[in-house]
Amino acid sequence: MDWSVVSGVASTVIALAALIFSLQSFRKQQQWIDRNARANVRPFFWLKLQGYAELKSVILRNDGVGPAVITKAEFKKNGRSAIRLIDLIDLDIPLWEHYTTLSRRRVVPPQGEVVLLRQSLNHLVDHGVDAQRGLEILARLHAERRGIEIYIEFEDIYGNALEPYREVI
Repeated sequence: MDWSVVSGVASTVIALAALIFSLQSFRKQQQWIDRNARANVRPFFWLKLQGYAELKSVILRNDGVGPAVITKAEFKKNGRSAIRLIDLIDLDIPLWEHYTTLSRRRVVPPQGEVVLLRQSLNHLVDHGVDAQRGLEILARLHAERRGIEIYIEFEDIYGNALEPYREVI
């Protein structure tokens, strides 16, 4: 028996086993990295409310590390449903300063925000409303937005549906 042949075959078998082990380890490591990379791009919604005497706003923020793709948005109050927040505000406001409809497939980037509603005294005064009347409108707006339920379905960048965002103002 030639020991050099046995030694060569044994070395080849060991090298082949090491190669197979390395490839399997690499594949598992790549799967783990992919799984964790997907988990690390999750959006995170929260509502920012501004209730100053001269400024009222409702802002949807994405403080997650990944973009959010909105698939459905709905606002509810007292049995009424709307796709725009202002449709649930029962006030005679001559001209809204800013409002947004959350359309399907709208993307909210990481650290981004969407102003759902904004009204300021300066805007009202600029459009012919007396300052005292403007303050009254803003105070009523503050009261009117209470009890509005916000419901948003959304996905991450990979198309994975996430738990819907629900908030009552």
